[in-house]
Amino acid sequence: MQGELVRKSRSGPGSLLSKALASQRFLLWIVLIYTLSGLLWVWFTDRGPFPWLFLRGDLILVLVSGFILALSLGAHARAVYLTEQALINSLAMQETASSIDAELIAEQKLERVLTAVCAGAVNLGHQLCWVGLVKDDGRIELVASHGFALEYLKDLKVRWDETPLGMGPAGRAARLGKTCVFQDILNHPDFAPWREAAMKHGYKAVAGIPIFGRDKVLGVVTIYNQRRNSFSQTDLFRLELLAQKASMAILVSGQREALEKLSRQHELLLDSVQEGIYGVDLEGRLTFINQAAARMLGFDRTELLGKKIHSIIHHTRDNQRPYDPNECPLHQAVELGAPFTSQEELLWRKDGTPLPVELSATPLREGEDVVGAVMVFRDLTEIKHIKEQIANLSNYELVTGVYNRRRFTEELNRALLQAKHFGTPGALLLLEVDSYKAINSTLGRTAADKLLIDLAKLIQRRLKETDIIGNLGGAEFGIILQGLTGEQVEAWAERLLASIRKHDFKTEHGYLNITATVGITFFEPEVRNADQLLIQGEYALFQAREKGYNRTQVYDSRGLDPAEAPWGWEYRLRRALEKEQFILQFQPVVDLETFRVTGYEALLRLVDDDGQVIQPGVFLPWAERYGLIVEIDRWVLRKALEYLKIAEKKGMKDLLLGINISGHTLADPEFREILLEEWAGGRAYAEALVLEITETAAVANLAEARGFVNSVRKLGPRFSLDDFGSGFSSLSYLKHLPVEFLKIDGNFIWDIASNPVDQELVKFMVQVAKLLNKKTEAEFVEAEYTAQLLREYGVDYAQGYYFGRPGDYI
Repeated sequence: MQGELVRKSRSGPGSLLSKALASQRFLLWIVLIYTLSGLLWVWFTDRGPFPWLFLRGDLILVLVSGFILALSLGAHARAVYLTEQALINSLAMQETASSIDAELIAEQKLERVLTAVCAGAVNLGHQLCWVGLVKDDGRIELVASHGFALEYLKDLKVRWDETPLGMGPAGRAARLGKTCVFQDILNHPDFAPWREAAMKHGYKAVAGIPIFGRDKVLGVVTIYNQRRNSFSQTDLFRLELLAQKASMAILVSGQREALEKLSRQHELLLDSVQEGIYGVDLEGRLTFINQAAARMLGFDRTELLGKKIHSIIHHTRDNQRPYDPNECPLHQAVELGAPFTSQEELLWRKDGTPLPVELSATPLREGEDVVGAVMVFRDLTEIKHIKEQIANLSNYELVTGVYNRRRFTEELNRALLQAKHFGTPGALLLLEVDSYKAINSTLGRTAADKLLIDLAKLIQRRLKETDIIGNLGGAEFGIILQGLTGEQVEAWAERLLASIRKHDFKTEHGYLNITATVGITFFEPEVRNADQLLIQGEYALFQAREKGYNRTQVYDSRGLDPAEAPWGWEYRLRRALEKEQFILQFQPVVDLETFRVTGYEALLRLVDDDGQVIQPGVFLPWAERYGLIVEIDRWVLRKALEYLKIAEKKGMKDLLLGINISGHTLADPEFREILLEEWAGGRAYAEALVLEITETAAVANLAEARGFVNSVRKLGPRFSLDDFGSGFSSLSYLKHLPVEFLKIDGNFIWDIASNPVDQELVKFMVQVAKLLNKKTEAEFVEAEYTAQLLREYGVDYAQGYYFGRPGDYI
């Protein structure tokens, strides 16, 4: 409002000058009219015999009265003009001061604030103003200007020393520390260096006003006017007030620069350390963060400043439970006013991934008051990675070097939780090499292993950094794809299968081309955990196999119930091995001569998720079908050895413990390695173990069975031929199979009390065994009469419900 008034007072039809001229014209017209009216009155008025005498006296009276009236009215008009001029200048000064203060409050750059000072001088009726800062080398450096004909300043050179360029108003004011005015620069000898340029622009008077700091002159305000003697004491007083504003601006700017420099030094210091550092106020809002912290968390600093940091980077614990802000170390440090240290915590990066850190929080104080807290943290990712590599070598499948099933399942759970948290898509792919068993048996294990290694590398080359691969056993791989839509996943899987078909896998025997089958299932909202995803993936893989291999198949819940489908057994058995869902139950074996317990048979059972105990006849066929029987045999062996150790400590050294092994284990070198490791320190309980091999398996692989038995017997355990009589067509193999026990098949024992054929066959088996110096054992004995009959026939040992049901302990 004031600025508008000042502008209107300076120019235009409503300006103060225009009003003054109009007022003068108006007064002249009044005087002229008054004088003419008096003259006419005198002329036409009858004044007696000497009218001319009265005419002259009246005329003089009229003229004198008009003159006096004109002087009175002119003085009044000038007084009004001067009063209005003073008011306008005062308003201009207020406007200038307000403008400069606004620039200072807004923390504008120094040049902009000083330009406002120059604009204030021009608003006071001058034509040009510039501000210069004094330099140590004697120069006055122009930093801001405003007004008419600024090109005058283009080549202007001014100094403040006692050289010719330092003798002008600006140089003297800066050198002497007081206001210096040249009211007529055209005739002032010390203005000679700048006179010619000033005359081109009509400048006739110049004033220089020093700008003071705390104890020295900082610069000078220089003002130009196009009228001589234009700088009155009132004008100079107002200009000196402007110089004070310039002084305040320079001092504030210097303080701000010093603070900014100190802040930059602190920032550089904080950024030079490798630890992450950030601070919060009492409300938990971020007040500062160093570069290392922002980099480790994946944020730009501006994204975090002023925000409540806990809900952004410290919201969830490592067990996926919400982290109460009141339990945060920063909050504890503020509340208790004492440092707080945590050995290991999780912060969360911008992309949603966890960042393991070691952190400490320290309260920030101003005097006795706590005003916030500082967090210092160290990234433990690499340290944790090294520890995990040392402590968790079992996380990786040894042949291919990718995650094994256990670790892959953990990663799948983590990916599923992350996808749910951020609402991003994801998928699980299960890939299996077609006809891998044939490749293994034809080319050998070494070639088959190299094939899997090359295949794993081929898959890894097509994965993003966030994708995950694992070997789920044998020739089956699991793949986690994140951030892709369903169509993109299916297209990716098709491209992968095409790459596998085209790839030449190098073996010792030349190059090999293979195909693979892929089952796909997506991270749907109703999926609870990784186990459910794996079940669905196995289902999809099963469906793909049923359609002919070398293809992809997306999980379709219609059709077979996943809980009952045959393919489900593969997953259930693998999970049982990983989660220790298998158990051993022990059934006593009795000496029929003394009816004393001489040993036990360890019987394998599977405890399902609902606690139901599943018999081996249900799941062992599926274990053989999916190549898991050998792993199960290894598990049984380890458990049996543990029990034997316990029995030995209890003094039960004479008890025998029998376990069943499959025909596939006969070719398993790791089974023998387990025995060698367990018995490397001694053979105290070696002879207490009895390994039972089925007759059909032994006959089918006679050479392999004989080699296995001979190599293992050297370590101490005994062997029993299980289900004896169930499938032999010739007994000649018994001469070449060094077993100690023949276990008569239960089909001959069920009805032996009433079936003469079974009776004769059992008698025959006993005779053959005695001829070969082998002991016999009958199973499924459920009645006393059966036990007496078998004793009469010469059977050495028996087991069955009559002697005792399987139990959990020996």
